[in-house]
Amino acid sequence: MKLLAVAATLFCLSCQLHLTNTSKTTSLVLPECESASDFSVDLSEVIKLEEKSRLPHVTASAQARYAIEAEILSSTQLGHEDYTLVATGAGHGNQHSDRSSIRKALASRAKLIGAELVVVMEDGTDYSTRAYQAPGTFSGNSYYPGPIYASTHAVPTATYRMFRRIEGEGRFRKFVMTQQPEALVELLSKRNALLNGDSISLADYIKARDLLMSGL
Repeated sequence: MKLLAVAATLFCLSCQLHLTNTSKTTSLVLPECESASDFSVDLSEVIKLEEKSRLPHVTASAQARYAIEAEILSSTQLGHEDYTLVATGAGHGNQHSDRSSIRKALASRAKLIGAELVVVMEDGTDYSTRAYQAPGTFSGNSYYPGPIYASTHAVPTATYRMFRRIEGEGRFRKFVMTQQPEALVELLSKRNALLNGDSISLADYIKARDLLMSGL
């Protein structure tokens, strides 16, 4: 019954929102959340830090520090130090949807994949043109095609990020920032390997990450 309910939910979402390029940013196996909400916040400064962390001429330790600073700033703006990015994507609605319905649909989608918050990074409007031909008519032995009509519809679009609170992430970030450059890079690299490697349960990830801080 639960599977049928999930399938029905996804079917309803597809009526209003076509999700495209949705990708999880972690290999964590996350349990479904009881609820998820749309959260409005400007993450432009976070993006700037992320971009700095990818600059090729920056040292590995500086890249790691920028990356952690971006995570800290992001979680601070979201209201809890443990918020962690778990998915990103872009989507668009149809002529029957609006920005409000897209945000509601995204929150429902986030709940299913284990995210608690959806932040719409950018929303806008695209335009979809459809053409159709009216039925033709027969006159004697001749067929006359019907006229062709075209209509243009405004389609709302959105790019978004999804977040979940992962116990201890804030504490790990603070710990990493106190380390010397070489240790900082190593800790972040090992943490990211846990997040982005083979599938791992949330409980096993938290245990393995905490072991990194203990030096075991």
